[in-house]
Amino acid sequence: MIVLWLSLVQAEENWNDASRRDLHHYVRSASLDIRGHVPTIDEILSLEESEELSDNTLDEWLNSLAFEERVIDYHKELFWNKLSTQVIQRRRLVRISNIYYSPSKRSTYRGNRTHCGDFEANYDSNGQLITQELEDGSIQEGWVYATPYWAPDSSIKLCAFDAQEADFSASSGVACDSLDGHKEVDCGCGPNVQWCFDNNLRSDFTDSVAKEVEERVRKMLKENMSYDQFLVQPFAQVNGPMVHYFKYIYIFDDKFQPYVDIENLPDLAYSDKDAWLDVETPDSAQGIFSSAAWLLRHQTNRGRANRLYGAFLCSEFIPVEGKIEGLTGTELPSPDLSRREGCVDCHARLEPMAAYWARWGEASQNYIDPISLPSYSEECATCLQSNTCSTNCKNNYIVSASHPDETPYIGWLRSVAFLSETERFNSELGPSEWIYQSMADGSLAQCAASNTSRWLLGWNKEEQIQQDVAVRNYAMEFENSGYSFRSLVRTIIKSPSYWRRP
Repeated sequence: MIVLWLSLVQAEENWNDASRRDLHHYVRSASLDIRGHVPTIDEILSLEESEELSDNTLDEWLNSLAFEERVIDYHKELFWNKLSTQVIQRRRLVRISNIYYSPSKRSTYRGNRTHCGDFEANYDSNGQLITQELEDGSIQEGWVYATPYWAPDSSIKLCAFDAQEADFSASSGVACDSLDGHKEVDCGCGPNVQWCFDNNLRSDFTDSVAKEVEERVRKMLKENMSYDQFLVQPFAQVNGPMVHYFKYIYIFDDKFQPYVDIENLPDLAYSDKDAWLDVETPDSAQGIFSSAAWLLRHQTNRGRANRLYGAFLCSEFIPVEGKIEGLTGTELPSPDLSRREGCVDCHARLEPMAAYWARWGEASQNYIDPISLPSYSEECATCLQSNTCSTNCKNNYIVSASHPDETPYIGWLRSVAFLSETERFNSELGPSEWIYQSMADGSLAQCAASNTSRWLLGWNKEEQIQQDVAVRNYAMEFENSGYSFRSLVRTIIKSPSYWRRP
């Protein structure tokens, strides 16, 4: 014990020795950046013996779980994947006086306003629920005990009209696990309350959608996936809450389509929140930039393009003159922002880039199928003449011109209007094509090197400009490594710039 204590004291003394301070500072900084904590005493002792940070030790740190978490936190800043949107609108339960019930259905059940009374429900000899009529003409029903999927070892008090477990409505034959079934009076939450949820469970799903982006980062590191693969490979991952949502809840939410193969979902319980498994995705999947987290966090096509352009290509949409001028004419402003005065400087570049997401709904993650919604519709181009425009045409296509600039685009899908034929092709390629082009011109590697060097070296924008040669070298090594993010970090950690950092 005394020998160990003396060794630790000697290590601390050497750590503060001026002749070794640069090495100690370097190793301490590397450990903090890579793992988020300072070296252990054993590592200090090993450093004293070798007088260097060995490649083996550095590789061990770069393959640690702590490094995974550091890289995940780094990418959170790029993706902005925190979601606050509520993607589920129907089948919500609230809890009042420890009784769960559906507020959206209590006014429709039994053809009258229905309340949930604080008493255990009663049934007649035919198994029909006995209701009580109140003075105001409304009725109330009691509660029953139910075992919910989110707490299978417990029971809750669930209002009797929500506790119904029928698969089909007896009156209409409509399936209870369908969007129309939500409206049927004899359709409830189903077995184990599987078709309903409360606010906590809605948050679980929203958080899981956001966290799936982080799990993609973890997968990249664990499988030594190249950075371009990480960004564009069409795979997805699910955990317990997501599996339950896709199996039982999504059908009641017409604003959120499943982006996975439901038939082949893994067998996960709702409580498996930390179990992440790969799942098949449809042909329309375009990697991380068409993930639900990306599309719901950045809800417009322009916003999606702007964030990718800034965070992953390190560029900005800035007016040529450095300012946005107001309109000077008296004519009605053009709806084509790539031509509108005061907007043209940015939007002439932004609109073709936003087109990469033209096949995904805005404020949504739903894919717009080109078969059911082609870029051009002859029907929608001519429907106004015969006053036969369908809801589909009115909602998705330009059917009339409110400005002369719209006239050439009558009959075109709104998301591809005002684009040239070449630019319109971007909508059929999707955002992964933008990444492939950025790899070809080197901008993806250059930006990844810039972002990572700012993280590890603490450079501000001006300092980074001064270190342009170093950043270009990092980018070149990144490309030569096959776009290995771990190798990029290793290159920067071992560079003279990192050794000299304050």
